[in-house]
Amino acid sequence: MKYTEKQHAKNLINMLENSRSVEFQCPAAYRRTYDTCSICRNFISLSPLVKLCPCYALKCKKAIKRTWLALEEKGYLD
Repeated sequence: MKYTEKQHAKNLINMLENSRSVEFQCPAAYRRTYDTCSICRNFISLSPLVKLCPCYALKCKKAIKRTWLALEEKGYLD
C-alpha cells in the first residue's frame, strides 16, 4: 500500500491527540527516526534539501505547530 498524504494526516492526528509525547516519532513508521519521507516534508512545506525529521530540523514545538496549521489549512481537522 502506498503511503499517501491522507494517511499521513490521519496518523498525525492520531499521534497528536493520543500520544503523551509526539517528539521524534515518525507518523509513517510510528517509531523514532532521524530521517523523513517526502510526504512529511511536503506536508509542512519543508525544503526538499532537509532530510531530517521535522522535530530535528525545526525543533519539536515549531514542527508540531507547523503540522497543526497544515492540518487545518488542508481541511483534515474539519
